[in-house]
Amino acid sequence: STFIFKSVACFTINNCFHSVKTMLSIKPDQHVFGGETVTLRCDIDGEGVTSWQYSWYKDGSVSVFSELQEHTFSPVTESDAGKYSCYGAERGGSQTSNISDAVTLTWLTERDPVTLICEVKGSSTGWTFSWCTVTASSGTILCASCGNI
Repeated sequence: STFIFKSVACFTINNCFHSVKTMLSIKPDQHVFGGETVTLRCDIDGEGVTSWQYSWYKDGSVSVFSELQEHTFSPVTESDAGKYSCYGAERGGSQTSNISDAVTLTWLTERDPVTLICEVKGSSTGWTFSWCTVTASSGTILCASCGNI
């Protein structure tokens, strides 16, 4: 899954009104466990601009930690958790985007609660479902039968 957050900046050129959309996405998810790989991507939709210089910010800091369109944490660590935003400026030009809405990257531990949802779309009569867990250290599979649909 991908989480996308959109923001719009506006500016005036030759008395024409334009908007520059800034979209920040996280793959695969904004909630992560240690050791996973997470990629933040900043997309800017500015008419006619083909080259952007990106600036990434964490937790409202004024210092830029990356200038690439994508930033990957591999593996993600607890210190990577925080609120991220991005901004763009046209390379060799005057156009800029606004700072995107902040997106929170959340570090999960094994004790954090997780909600699981099981859905069967279409014809769902006669299905039986079970929830199973695998113990990482032993590879043991434990299942609980939950009923019929």
